[in-house]
Amino acid sequence: MHEIASPLLALMREQDLALATPLYVEVILPTELRGLESHPKPERYKELVLTALGDELRTQAPRSRMDTVRMQALRAQFRQMNHMALQLGVARYLLAHPEAVDQAGHWLTPEAQAWMARGQDEVVLEAVEQLNALERWGEQTQVTHPKLHTAEEGSWVQARLTLQSVVSGSFETTGGSMADFIRALGGESESIRLGG
Repeated sequence: MHEIASPLLALMREQDLALATPLYVEVILPTELRGLESHPKPERYKELVLTALGDELRTQAPRSRMDTVRMQALRAQFRQMNHMALQLGVARYLLAHPEAVDQAGHWLTPEAQAWMARGQDEVVLEAVEQLNALERWGEQTQVTHPKLHTAEEGSWVQARLTLQSVVSGSFETTGGSMADFIRALGGESESIRLGG
């Protein structure tokens, strides 16, 4: 990841590199490039991600770019939590409805399968942890990065609904990708749609 991050780090001031480097290498790029190895055009995908991140940096004066990196890291953290919410949701739903496993198709990722193998109690415990982290993320970004908070608010609510469903075991009300998953299996869920 260090090599991949180098064009972005080249846009940073020397005094910001100690903070920016681990955020790009450990948080931002691993999330933004998730699935790169299975992408049909991995080099193009990587180029698009790096261009988008670099463009966000270039819109700021060099002295303000560290705040942009922090925003990108917070956004990546949310995307990872949102991804985890869906994996836990799929695992919890299929543990309760094993007859639906054969119909799950691409929704049943290796990650969701791994959570299923750990069993319902572990899935629920992780969902509680993720729900707490999601709440903290919402509180933090509302204060430190209100534009990011507003931009992700709809997805944040949907991730929260999914995690609450994982904890309760009831998927009657959910939203976003989790509702799409349940409908794809022929199940019923009162879908919460936000924005637009």
